Amino acid sequence: MNFQIELFMASMAVLGGILFGINPTEWMILCFTIMLVLISEAFNSSVEAMCDALSKEYNENIRYAKDVAAGAVLLSAILAIIIGTIIFTPYIYVSLMQI
Repeated sequence: MNFQIELFMASMAVLGGILFGINPTEWMILCFTIMLVLISEAFNSSVEAMCDALSKEYNENIRYAKDVAAGAVLLSAILAIIIGTIIFTPYIYVSLMQI
């Protein structure tokens, strides 16, 4: 489910990039950021699946591994929001000033 949400948000960022005509450097940064979030989610899913396969019982080490993997996804998502804000704010500002 999270992967689908992330794909939707990525498609909105790409659509924004197309509509605003962002420059090649911004495209590179945007694509890198999108892939970072998706790769982080893939690693998180694999850690969770591996931990669940090892034991269904509560284990402090498994909980820690899952929390760290989920934290990595959260950090990459926060970074994506920051980068998206940096890239798109000037374009949005210019668009609003033309109205």
